[in-house]
Amino acid sequence: MMKLMATTLVETERHIIDADVSAQMTAVLLKGKGEYIIAIDDKEAFSVSQQMMMLRIIGSQLLLYDGQQLHVYTVEGACTQSVNVGQHVRHMEPMKDNVVVTYTDQGVYD
Repeated sequence: MMKLMATTLVETERHIIDADVSAQMTAVLLKGKGEYIIAIDDKEAFSVSQQMMMLRIIGSQLLLYDGQQLHVYTVEGACTQSVNVGQHVRHMEPMKDNVVVTYTDQGVYD
C-alpha cells in the first residue's frame, strides 16, 4: 500500500526551477542572481548555467539538462560528461545507472 506524505525539500527565498529526491540526497535547482544554484540536502553546493532547466539524481551524481545537452555532475560541482540529447526533452527517468530520456512529439517535426 502506498502512503502519501508531504515534506519540505528546501526552505528558500529563491525561485525553484526543479528538484529531485533519492534515498541518498535531495537536490534542488534554484534561480539565483545571474546564475542558477544547486542545493543538496538544503545547502547551496555549486552554481551552474542559467540554461539548465531540468535536474535528476542518478546514484551519487546529478543530471542537468540545458535544452540541448544532458550534463553529468558530481555533488562537488564537477561536470564529468556531456551528451547531446537534442531539444524537446519531456522527462528524464533514472533507472539504476542509466537514464531514460523521453521527448514530446513536437521534436519529430522540427
